[in-house]
Amino acid sequence: MDDDSAAFDSFAMPTTPTTPHGTVPTGWIVPQAVLDNAKPLMVLLVIVILSIRAFRVATEQQEKRKKKRIRAQRRADAVRLFADAGNSEGLLASYAEAQAPRQDSKEFVDGVAHVPAKKVLEAFRAAFPDGAPREASAVRNFVSKNFSEGGGLVPCTDESLFSRDDAKGPPPLALLRESENASGAAEFAHALCKRWKELVRVPDASCDTSRSSFMVPMARKPLVVPGSRFREVYYWDSYWVVLGLLACGLDTLAKGVVQNLISLVAEFGFVPNGTRIYYVNRSQPPLLALMVLAVHDATRDDSLLAEALPELLREYEYWTGESIDGGPTTPNRHTVAVRGRSGAVHMLQRYYARTDAPRPESYREDVKLAAEVAPEARAVLLRHVASAAESGYDFGSRWFASPRKGLRSIRTTHILPSDLNAYLLAAEDAIATLARRRGDVMMRLRFADLASHRRAAMEDVFWDATVARWRDVVLPADVDGDVPVQRPTPFFHEQSRGPGAHTAGGFRTAPRNGEPVDVSQWSYAETHGAYEYVPLFCGAATAGGDVARAAVRALCASGLVQPGGVAVSTTGMPASSEPVTAQQWDWPNAWAPLQHMLSEGVRKYGDGSRVLLNGSSLDHTGVARYIARSFVRSCYLAWRSAGVMHEKMRADVPGDFGGGGEYTPQVGFGWTNGVCLELLKIHGGEALI
Repeated sequence: MDDDSAAFDSFAMPTTPTTPHGTVPTGWIVPQAVLDNAKPLMVLLVIVILSIRAFRVATEQQEKRKKKRIRAQRRADAVRLFADAGNSEGLLASYAEAQAPRQDSKEFVDGVAHVPAKKVLEAFRAAFPDGAPREASAVRNFVSKNFSEGGGLVPCTDESLFSRDDAKGPPPLALLRESENASGAAEFAHALCKRWKELVRVPDASCDTSRSSFMVPMARKPLVVPGSRFREVYYWDSYWVVLGLLACGLDTLAKGVVQNLISLVAEFGFVPNGTRIYYVNRSQPPLLALMVLAVHDATRDDSLLAEALPELLREYEYWTGESIDGGPTTPNRHTVAVRGRSGAVHMLQRYYARTDAPRPESYREDVKLAAEVAPEARAVLLRHVASAAESGYDFGSRWFASPRKGLRSIRTTHILPSDLNAYLLAAEDAIATLARRRGDVMMRLRFADLASHRRAAMEDVFWDATVARWRDVVLPADVDGDVPVQRPTPFFHEQSRGPGAHTAGGFRTAPRNGEPVDVSQWSYAETHGAYEYVPLFCGAATAGGDVARAAVRALCASGLVQPGGVAVSTTGMPASSEPVTAQQWDWPNAWAPLQHMLSEGVRKYGDGSRVLLNGSSLDHTGVARYIARSFVRSCYLAWRSAGVMHEKMRADVPGDFGGGGEYTPQVGFGWTNGVCLELLKIHGGEALI
């Protein structure tokens, strides 16, 4: 055999290779010398592959950072265009003065610029140099030349979003009995399901390049807007929108709504009040975890958990300062240390907007209000105003030191709201549940523990057994004594150091440098409203326990439960000593979210004992049905009469819509539709009979 043949034969498959453990059949055998020579090449190949992968990841991250910087720059350009609270010669101030007195301030800031904001600002400064006269007609002409109406969103034409997968079976509302058609329940439910198509929007593609709509960036999923003047997504509205979509079987659309909000947390560290740049100085009640839970309950889509949980932790850090990685708590302006009646110190939250300037969407109204107080008090006043907007209750007597003085006495950041802390309790419970479903034991245990501590705080601080409700807590006036009064600052502060780092304008330091507010220094707010029973819905009491039973009885005896739903507060009620405030979050208005939370709180946590409600003896399920029926029937009567759904209703007059506040009554309407659908799903036609 020659050398070549021997070399060839060395690659041949032996019949029975031998090992210390016996014979093992193998494939082709590579000579050891070849393997030894190949090792450096293999190592080099692995290094090259890993380097290419690392380069690709680094390039993608760099591109993401670049895009984020561009978005931040565009927001900064918009800030310079609109946020001129301290500049009477800026575009916003000039146009507000040039507008017709009754024109809605929001119309201008919701407009679409024909060119990027930076170029609009340059053109404005060229046309109107500092100190130059600003004729109203010239300013209006400039705006009409550079802006158009539209809001940056267009109707959605994707019909597939409004159809269901028949394999999933009928949507919950399809289970309404045929006999309930006589009450109008099935007809009403069907009409409301069809109405979603009127409220679904998608971004206007032309605004990405040639024009600027001042919408915040988010996942490009279809949006659901409330309706009328509200042409963008609102945070807490979306919870009841999601419930309504799920009731109609529109799971994909509901998931998309939630994914949009998740993407906002990824961008900002929290969910802004709404999806326009002028809303990113504040949030709204933190209900995202409940939305994720509702969608997962309906779909069991585990991919949503992987997407949502990291951002839910970031949002939780924004509100509480609780480190998402288990590190030390970061001081923030939302959190105040309070000593409860037991002597324990609790870290509790309040609303605190990161601005002390007029709100662009209500610019004229805020400037007029600020003129009614001393110049040195204006910045603090406007922060209280914006913080009330963060609560969603903009505006009502719960924030006023004196209902007679109204907004001039607003003190939002000096109040620890019982419902905000209850929403955070519900979020903690929801995150613990989602973590369990995800299989994350440590996260589940951590949030279960957080919920346990907050539940104790709800009783130790907010629960007033003498009146059987969870009351708002009034903090001492010097609670923010470490924050100096500042000159008016822009309505938007770029958040560049993470969700807990409110660095602009002295917002990072914790109130009182972390020293707790002693029990002798805080008191309960004198107002009485439906929001004081929201903690029942959020799980602040044990189902069937003494606290839950007392709260249900107190609600039924409060006078808040009216023929058209539960009134938001007793302020202005005929039997009340307080005057009518003309604010929309006071008597006689009944708001959809409160009807759902109170009826469900009573239904889930009552104990079955009977209670007298407006002359009828009812158990807790009967009370829940009474609340649901009162509101749903009121909305049904209004719909039958005018064919529209209203933003708010009158509690004392079934079928009549509510009023008051800064703007005319609106129709559409996202959360009203959602609440009616959810209550019809729960109670069936009994909600209308």
